[in-house]
Amino acid sequence: MCISKNHNLFVKDNNGIAYGDTTLVRPRGTHKATIVWLHDIGENGDDSARFVRDLKLRNIKWICPTAPTRHVSRLGGAVTTAWFNVNQVSDNMQNDDLVSINITSALVANLLANEPVHVKKGVGGIGLGAAEALYFASGCVPRGMNNMSLNAIVAINGWLPAWRYSSNPKTIIIPGLLTGVLTFG
Repeated sequence: MCISKNHNLFVKDNNGIAYGDTTLVRPRGTHKATIVWLHDIGENGDDSARFVRDLKLRNIKWICPTAPTRHVSRLGGAVTTAWFNVNQVSDNMQNDDLVSINITSALVANLLANEPVHVKKGVGGIGLGAAEALYFASGCVPRGMNNMSLNAIVAINGWLPAWRYSSNPKTIIIPGLLTGVLTFG
């Protein structure tokens, strides 16, 4: 698989925190799908690229961005890569957290926006990356940002942040080949 890097020099959140490099893992076969894969806290796009390459899925292009380096409250203020600041794993995220989550959702949408129409699109992640992927896929993102059709959502060891802000907080329907319905309450 061909691996290349894009430098996200101009992608910053509202606090001026810059995102790291994006690593691309190109398909070895026919390009049938593109998945944005979001790493866990403390990792980077290169870590994600190694993980997805080992899956040996020949027809998938993987886009593996690197989260900004920021202070993380949950880790006692330690500085590490994280998609958003985590005070606690909770559905009641603070406004600052939602700002960072929404900016990362915009990054995901932009990464998928230029993919060919015939290519299936997906988002996935592990840990904090899974939380961001679920948020993006659930439609909690600001109106108009998630108007693309997702065909795959993968979340490993994550949670859905801010689900209470969904337009229907009791049920979230995530369409795909296998439709999943999450019911709360």
